This record gives sequence, structure tokens and C-alpha cells, in this order.
Amino acid sequence: MASLISAIDKFREKTSPVGITLRGRKWKMIDTLGKNNAKGPVLIMLPGTLGNADIFFNQINKLGKRIRIIAMAYPLITDVDLIAGDIASLLDRMGVEKASILGSSYGGFVAQIFAQNHPTRVDTLFIGNSLTDIDLVRPAFPPIKQLMKTPPKDLRKHISGQMAGWAEPEKIFAEVKAFLQRELAEYLPPRGPKMRLAAIFLRKKAPVPAIPDKQIVVIDCEDDPLIPTAVRKDIRKRHRKAEQHRLPSGGHFPYLTRSSVYNKILEDRLLS
Repeated sequence: MASLISAIDKFREKTSPVGITLRGRKWKMIDTLGKNNAKGPVLIMLPGTLGNADIFFNQINKLGKRIRIIAMAYPLITDVDLIAGDIASLLDRMGVEKASILGSSYGGFVAQIFAQNHPTRVDTLFIGNSLTDIDLVRPAFPPIKQLMKTPPKDLRKHISGQMAGWAEPEKIFAEVKAFLQRELAEYLPPRGPKMRLAAIFLRKKAPVPAIPDKQIVVIDCEDDPLIPTAVRKDIRKRHRKAEQHRLPSGGHFPYLTRSSVYNKILEDRLLS
């Protein structure tokens, strides 16, 4: 079986994100079907602090011909509400009235803001390995004033050091770490991680989305090194009646480490 890095390199040889300007801001995206799937499901996929649009390559490869997957990479701003508005403008431009939206980690925070600000545009909200209240994870991060003053290079070095300590219970976890270290050093915009972390701290809390729990799917992992147990419980409690998937393992990136399980969750929800 190919390593994670070789697999995504193979994907990148055939698929490149395209640039798009939304309300004056520069985004990048991968759109698997375009207008060829006008009547089928549409899924917006939003990465976390360390992801580009193509980090969802396993989902794109497996489901991208049956679901119109629009995987996004963010502009370099720290206003989550503006980001949510840009996504709504993208749907307007594409003539898509409603879409499902999946966000992982930072992307899950953005997705919740989108669902709050634009509830009529949401089919299903997928909250993956994410959080709602920054106060629950604040001790693990520097104060926002210190974060804003930290040079991007120093912050990337700090993040790299944190990743080095993540457990490697299986080979795929070591491959994820190697892949993310390379993303951090070579592929992510230098200021990207800083902008995404700052955006959460400046927003502080995601409101309860103005959609019923039956439209929400929560995905998390018991061994997530970044999302503490209290944070996972907070989201589960907030959405008691939502569809909940509690994976016993998978770390912080189950769409990479447990891609077959992750894909089945999406497939059952969107194509059944």
C-alpha cells in the first residue's frame, strides 16, 4: 500500500486547486463535478489549521463522482463571519441553494458559524473533531495578544514540536505526522496557521447553529491529541439528538487515518 505522502502526491499530479476570488478575497478550491451534478448532493469541505483543500483527497477519490465535493482553502484573514459569508457567496455564484458543509477542527468552527449565519443554506452540518468554546482549550495556547505578536515562523516551529509528540499507535499515524510536517514546511501559506488560530480566539465561541439536531452529524475520536475529552463532551451535549459517531481511535485526522469509516459516514448520510 502506498504511503500517505506518495498517495497525496499522486493525487496532486492530477488535481490542483483553482483560485477563486470571493468578495475580494482569494480562496482556492477543488470542485469535483461542477454543474454536472446540478441535482445531486453538494458537500463543502473545510480543513483545519494544518490543511489545504486537497487534504480531503481520500474523500474526493472515493465519493467525488457521486457527490459534488467542493473542498476549500481559506484566505488569509482572521474574521470567521467574513469567511462564512464568502462561502455563502460561493453558493450564490454556483447557483446552489443548499449544501451540506463539513468542517474539521478549525473548519468545524467555521462550519458552525456558517450554519448559524446562513441556516437556510444548510442540508447537513458535519462537525468533525472540533470545538465550540475556546475557553475549554485556552490553557493549551498563548493569549491572543501574544499569538498575534508571534512571528509565523516561530509559531510553525512550535506547532511542529507539538506534532512530534503525538502518539503513533499504528503506521498511518506516523505517516500523518510526516505528511503534516511537510505541509507545514512547504505547502501551507506561511501565515496560514497563525491566521486560523487567531480567527478562533477572536471569535471565542461558536453559537448553537439555528438548525435542528436532525441536520447535524458529530464525528470525533476518543484518542484525539488536540480535542480534550471535556470539549468532545461539550459538543455531544450541545447536540444530544444529532447523529453522533464516536470513533475509538483515529487521532485528530480520521478522514486520513480512518478514511473508509469516514467515507461510509458521508456516504450513508448523503447518498442513502
